[in-house]
Amino acid sequence: MILSKRSPARDVSVLALLCAAILIPSTASAFTGEARLGDLSVTAYAPDWIWQDREINILLVARNAGSAPVSVSFELKYPEDGAGYFSLKDGMQRAVDVARGAIGRQGFAGIVALEHTPDGRQAPLGLYEFRLQVSAGMERGEIRYPVTTIRGAAVSPGALAIYLPVGISLAWCVVFYWVLTRWQGRGAWRKYSTGALDLLVSPEWVEETPPAIKGRP
Repeated sequence: MILSKRSPARDVSVLALLCAAILIPSTASAFTGEARLGDLSVTAYAPDWIWQDREINILLVARNAGSAPVSVSFELKYPEDGAGYFSLKDGMQRAVDVARGAIGRQGFAGIVALEHTPDGRQAPLGLYEFRLQVSAGMERGEIRYPVTTIRGAAVSPGALAIYLPVGISLAWCVVFYWVLTRWQGRGAWRKYSTGALDLLVSPEWVEETPPAIKGRP
């Protein structure tokens, strides 16, 4: 392939930046909070951001290091400044019995970050803090769970969700075509490259005649 006189370094830099912007994933993150009630420890796992109109699931893991079984109760409190921006159908309370030296699991599933309130208003994006109250016998604790809501998906999960990746793929085909055509000359695929032709030229020392050795013709 014959390279054109245009600078390929600039084209490579542009292509590398475009690939990096699309292919390099952002760092995934999540929330982890803990409350200790005597010999009992409760850890909450949940996402720290969520799209609007998508569900939040909170996993609760209770570890009982004591010598007696314990009954653990959980109550979820909506953010004080955003109670109308979330919904949960299955109630705000959970409970689990944990044997001594064992681990019990419970959770809240299906907490929806609403895009519109029931009266049709746009739910504002922002940082909201849930409060997860934990009780075991006479012990009380609380885990504060902050979550950020962001705008929902750019496309609906219908036909457009299929056409968009196809369109992006076609766009990248155009980008690669543009870069490759800038690197090569016209009809380069039918010619040897300059480097390949140089390899076919023999060095000068191959044609030299060695000097005569004394005693030999």
